[in-house]
Amino acid sequence: MIAIGIKNLTSNKLYVKESQYIVQPNQTFFVGQYEYFDLAKAQSLKDLINAGSAVIVRDGVQLSAAASIIYLTSPYVGPESNTASNIGTGVGVFAQKSGVDLEFKSLIAGTNMTITSTADEITFNATGGGSSERFYLSRTETIDNATATDIEYFTFVQGGTEISNVVSATGGDYWFELSYICFNTSTSGRVVVNPQINSTNVFSQEFKNQPISSSEIFYGHISKQVTLSAGNNTIEIQLSNDGSGTARIFEANVQITKV
Repeated sequence: MIAIGIKNLTSNKLYVKESQYIVQPNQTFFVGQYEYFDLAKAQSLKDLINAGSAVIVRDGVQLSAAASIIYLTSPYVGPESNTASNIGTGVGVFAQKSGVDLEFKSLIAGTNMTITSTADEITFNATGGGSSERFYLSRTETIDNATATDIEYFTFVQGGTEISNVVSATGGDYWFELSYICFNTSTSGRVVVNPQINSTNVFSQEFKNQPISSSEIFYGHISKQVTLSAGNNTIEIQLSNDGSGTARIFEANVQITKV
């Protein structure tokens, strides 16, 4: 409800003859909002306004004489009864109606997303991350060590070209998956597998494979959710032999995927 009133600017009584309103000196006489059309037809009220004797008070705001005349000649009866709604099954952007104002929720760019706006369009763009951030690292390495003290650190290769074992990530949680194959020529040795990220062990203990018979092929797969720092992260696979066997061929494949 918007209150509409007639304010008397003089020390005399004012009379609006069309509506038979009497406005006391220096007082405001309030009428119902639905009596707007009666006021709009009251020429005597317009004459009082033009003479500087009265003005309109709308919703607690005193209008000027010029604004009062415009108000009485404009087809305004208060707030419209319309509203807005959200359709479809997605997340709606309409929040509520406050008076004559339709209020909508703001759009905020989340992680790995940008929002740009023009006069007619709003565009959402993904900037990377999520499941699309994935690293594939692989290497075939020959370990020919006869003692338990020999340790190999190898550089990953991808697509047949040697690359650094440093991956640049946006940071956060990732799945670290390591699969490997080793071939032993005897039963007297064990291949020890210990993956590391930034010189920190990925798993709580090393993984060891010891063949049951000669010329045996092992396949292993281990995975764990890890945290990578934003920026460069060094990925290493520590390989060692804690037995006396020789000539094991080791192939490792690492996949790191954003959670």
